[in-house]
Amino acid sequence: MCVVVGVERADAARNRAAILRATEELLAREDAEHVSVDAVAAAAGVGKGTVFRRFGSRAGLLRALVDERMDDLSRRIRTGPPPLGPGAPAVDRLTAFFDAVVDVASRNSALISAYEYAAAGPQRSAAAQAAGPQRSAAARAAAGTPGNDDPTLPATNGGPAGAGPGSDPAGTTAGPGTPAGPGTPAGPGSTAGPGSTAGPGSDPAGSTAGTTATQAATDAYAWWYEHLTALIAEARPDLDAELVGHVLLGSLHAPPIRTLLADGSADRVRDTMRRLVTDLLAAPRR
Repeated sequence: MCVVVGVERADAARNRAAILRATEELLAREDAEHVSVDAVAAAAGVGKGTVFRRFGSRAGLLRALVDERMDDLSRRIRTGPPPLGPGAPAVDRLTAFFDAVVDVASRNSALISAYEYAAAGPQRSAAAQAAGPQRSAAARAAAGTPGNDDPTLPATNGGPAGAGPGSDPAGTTAGPGTPAGPGTPAGPGSTAGPGSTAGPGSDPAGSTAGTTATQAATDAYAWWYEHLTALIAEARPDLDAELVGHVLLGSLHAPPIRTLLADGSADRVRDTMRRLVTDLLAAPRR
């Protein structure tokens, strides 16, 4: 019996890896809205039911990919070599942190945008139900969807306005390390930062995915914020570390910055963040 269980676990691990790899490859080639569970299952060589059993929903699948990116960054911050990891001066660790965050955000912008949109689906559906079935003909015409007012149906124009990179469809306020942040659901691009309580597939029915994403993003922001404020206080005890931490972290969540990251301007963002950090934390003049 033990041998059988071991084989099942190995098969499950292989399936999980194949599904995540297929999702990543599809996102690299296709627009996010075209990466469906059916397409992922076919590319991974597994049944659609296997994907749902393992990840619960499309949002859970995308969340798992985001988690992997953020878990790797978190490990490097906690136990990796300096300057990102422990052992370097605070200013060097801060610049290394923002370098790493910008890198993760820029390389995973499509993934993070796809996750945010998928996680916000239940909220869009609830909003549509609350609005009721009646809408004016003028409103339907303005939306370009005469006779079809269900926003949960697949969009023909790539999704609703504002759902692309640089938007925050989930309505979160999370900073880097979260899918609501630049490129991240636990850092940019991810809602899955250290301390997150919602794992992949935690909401199989998808009924609370929006709430889960928001809470995870909040948890992620709190972890990144704690890391930054400790380093800021160490480098410049005379500064208001709590406020400076929000300013620096929040800047990466601004829609124009996220758009730059998604459009291939990571070097520009990285250089500017480095300048901000080094100038701000330089020793005060006497």
